[in-house]
Amino acid sequence: MTKIILAASLGLLLAGALLPASANAADKSLIVVEQAPPLARHERAPKPRRGYVWVEGYWTFRGKHYAWQKGRWVLARPGYEYQQARWVKVPGGWELRQGGWRRPPEAPLQPQ
Repeated sequence: MTKIILAASLGLLLAGALLPASANAADKSLIVVEQAPPLARHERAPKPRRGYVWVEGYWTFRGKHYAWQKGRWVLARPGYEYQQARWVKVPGGWELRQGGWRRPPEAPLQPQ
């Protein structure tokens, strides 16, 4: 009986390891701050680079103060669009929504 319980427990443990991580795995870097971020800096984007997307600079929060994260070019991903990082007012403060690649919503079908 003990062997059956041990085998079942091991099976459940292994099955859990195969499950995908939380759908909100990106939320690990969630930042909420009471003080509003400073106004965005105006950065002059360097000359466009073929096959790359410009990621705008933004304020991030490090410890007890805001720090400017410079803009940069990142390699384009076919079939995706880049959503820029942004601060959003939420109850209790301001939340940094990290930028990243997202699949664009499906275009609605056009009537024929």
